[in-house]
Amino acid sequence: MTVAINGMYLTNQAVGIANVIINVANQLVKNHDVTIFVNKEVLPEIKERLNLSIKYVENKNTLFFRKPVWFFLKFSKLINQYNPDYIWNPAVWTPFGINKSIKKIVTVHDFVSKNYKKTMRFFNRIISTAIEDCSINKADYLWCVSEYTKKLLEKYYPNRKCKKIFVGSAPDAFLTKISDEGLFRKIRYELNLPSEYMLFVGSLEPRKNLKFLLKVFKEFASRNTSLNLVIVGARGWGKTDVADIVDSEGYPKDRVLFTGFVAEEQLRVLYNLATLYISTSLNEGFGLPQVEAMNCEIPVVSPHNSAMIEVVSGAGVTVDGWIIEDWVSAINLAIDDRKEIIDRQNERKKRYQWDSIISRFYEYLGI
Repeated sequence: MTVAINGMYLTNQAVGIANVIINVANQLVKNHDVTIFVNKEVLPEIKERLNLSIKYVENKNTLFFRKPVWFFLKFSKLINQYNPDYIWNPAVWTPFGINKSIKKIVTVHDFVSKNYKKTMRFFNRIISTAIEDCSINKADYLWCVSEYTKKLLEKYYPNRKCKKIFVGSAPDAFLTKISDEGLFRKIRYELNLPSEYMLFVGSLEPRKNLKFLLKVFKEFASRNTSLNLVIVGARGWGKTDVADIVDSEGYPKDRVLFTGFVAEEQLRVLYNLATLYISTSLNEGFGLPQVEAMNCEIPVVSPHNSAMIEVVSGAGVTVDGWIIEDWVSAINLAIDDRKEIIDRQNERKKRYQWDSIISRFYEYLGI
């Protein structure tokens, strides 16, 4: 079997979809001929993690929309020339004009473009509206990252070509429990980490509901003088009002650390040293940081909504609704019942392993 992969998401830091590409590609190449196509050079740290060939095709287009132009005009031509058995698009962007003999696999991570479109950049919103419907409806195989996302896809696309949907996703295997005091001291110094903290990982965008998390922390901090809050992630789109809250009078600003984007080694240590992981997101298509935290054996506190129900409920702690006192109680529960929660999470995380997911994926493709 020959597989072509759209590698556009590998040309920046290895986060989100890029990590999915790396893990899936490294599994596929064990048994099949796999080539990743990219429109610009891949960062050395990503190349080091890939066990397969990357085909860089120069993009001479100087227009503002250079990535979409490359994808919809040049990429489709390249794929037809390469003529693989399958083309995998790790996100819902399928190039036009692909030969019918080439089977199209499309992965769907969420439906932000439908449920939270006002939080998206204007150009991304236009592109998503114009392309996602066509990509999903015409895909030969559909891959959703969670049962929650699958149900939404079935609801929004009843007339799609592909009726049977594959479900599965997992974190990067690098993010796991470790014990390295020297490395811990190094990263603590680099990031100026507090001795004890709860951790959030994700883009600073409205859907992540950081305003509420900061309000919860203010109330919690008034009763607990030792635990801090560390927020990790590159800035996303939309106005978050985070600065207004943190800079307000009486807020425990000195107990909140914004790290910005961190390297993978730093992220692994951040998870390992955290007292607990917390998210107050309004919606998640999967809940990747929650599983990453489980892999690193720290308790998880998340909302009882969207895909976080299937990932966290019954293992970590989920909170139904937005009453601050309920969240403070959930944090205290995660601290007090830490061992029991981690034991339950260790069972739950077995569902999210790339080797078993790819094995099921082969069955789905019939190969």
